[in-house]
Amino acid sequence: MNILDSFKIDNGVLLKYSGNQETIVIPYSVKEIHDNAFRNNLDIKKVDIPLSCEIIGDYAFFGCEVLEEVNIAYGVHTIGSYAFSDCYKLRRIIIPNSVTNYGDAIFMNDVSLRKIDLPSTIQSIPASFFDGCIKLKEISIPKDVKIINRYAFQGCIDLLRINIPLETRFIGDFTFHNCHSLKSVTINSRHISIQQYSFDYYNKKLKFKTKYNEMSLQIEEYQNKWQKGVNNWWKISEKF
Repeated sequence: MNILDSFKIDNGVLLKYSGNQETIVIPYSVKEIHDNAFRNNLDIKKVDIPLSCEIIGDYAFFGCEVLEEVNIAYGVHTIGSYAFSDCYKLRRIIIPNSVTNYGDAIFMNDVSLRKIDLPSTIQSIPASFFDGCIKLKEISIPKDVKIINRYAFQGCIDLLRINIPLETRFIGDFTFHNCHSLKSVTINSRHISIQQYSFDYYNKKLKFKTKYNEMSLQIEEYQNKWQKGVNNWWKISEKF
C-alpha cells in the first residue's frame, strides 16, 4: 500500500489519516489538518508538518499517546483547541513565529513535556494551555504576553520559577494552582490584575519578587492570610 493512500485529502484539507507509520511527513499539498485528523492514533512517534500547512485543527493529534516529536514549519498561523492534548510521550515540539491564533488546552496532560520555547509573537497564553504538564520544569514567557488565562499552568508540579513580563496585565483564575514546586514568582509589571486562586499561597516556600513596594505589601498581606487560613481566595487589583 502506498503511504499516500493513508491520507484522505480533499482540496488541500487533510481530513483523516488511516496509516500505521511511526514517522509521518505530511504531504506538501496539505494546507489544513482538519479537526480530529490523527486523533487517538497509537502508532505515530514523529510528525513533520510542511510549509504549505496553515491550520492545525481542533483535536488534530489528540490522544496520540506515543507521539514524541512534532516539527511545525513556518507557515502555520492557527493551532486549534486540544490539538496536541493527551500526547503522553510528547517531549519535543517546535512552534514557529508564524503562529498567531491559539486554541485552549493545546498541550493539556502532556505529561512528558519538560521544556518548550514559546514563539516571540504570542500575546495571550490560552486557558489550560499546559494544564497537567507535570514534568514541565521551565518556561520562558515572551515579553509581549499581555494575558495569561485561567488554568494555563495548573498542575505543573515540577515548575520551579516563573517570570511575569512587564507587559502582562492579567493572570486568570487558577493559573498556577497546584504548582507545588514553584518557589519564585517575579512580577515585572506594575499594572496587573491577578485573579483568585492564581497561585498556591499556602505554599510557604513560594516567594514573590517585585520592585513595586505597594504590590509587595499587598501580596505579603494576602499570602499571610492564606497561610493562617483567614482567606479562601484573594485578588490583586491593578491600581498601583
